[in-house]
Amino acid sequence: MGRHRLTWWALFPFAFAAPCAAAEGATAPALPSPPYIVRPVNEPRQPATRYVVCAMIAETFRITGDVVVGEGEPQPFRDVPAAHWAARKVDAMRRAGLARGFPDGNFLGDGAVTRYEFAGLFWSTLLEPWLRQFPGAAPNASPRRPEPFPDVTPDSWSYLRVERLRRWGIIEGYPDGTFMGRRVLTHGELQLCLERAAALFAGVPAAVPPGLAPP
Repeated sequence: MGRHRLTWWALFPFAFAAPCAAAEGATAPALPSPPYIVRPVNEPRQPATRYVVCAMIAETFRITGDVVVGEGEPQPFRDVPAAHWAARKVDAMRRAGLARGFPDGNFLGDGAVTRYEFAGLFWSTLLEPWLRQFPGAAPNASPRRPEPFPDVTPDSWSYLRVERLRRWGIIEGYPDGTFMGRRVLTHGELQLCLERAAALFAGVPAAVPPGLAPP
């Protein structure tokens, strides 16, 4: 860990892939058309890694790397072998400009992802490009929790991202009303957020996997 400056960007760098400038006034491309299929997870309580989050987002929303949304890494990640199960999905996210690595060229895909980090990634990879494509628009959504999370204050770097996900009904929080953003995201929480987002953009009700606590 001493090799890197431990900023939030360093801990979860691909969440801040910068949006690319629109060519000749063109807007960022919209998501591929539905249906969006979320692959069920086998171990819902297992911590979600960068590999898992990146691969599941790419698979759910069919991100192939053919359409560039942001400014990502020009070269493949040094530590993602071609034979790795997530290699193709991670590289698709990289080519789309949605995945960035560390200064040494590594991805560090086995690192766990916190709930704060996931909110930042989800906003920058899906929701922000969608809003650029349709300025002033918003999906037909209603919050599952009516009030902001008391443990995510307005002066927090994550506030706007978490708030937008709350308002759009993608995240809900814990029974006591908190978000607990420093907790590690689980496979089950990841699946539930993807289910809700897929349903939101497809315009159909989300199916909540049985036995999963709301994220």
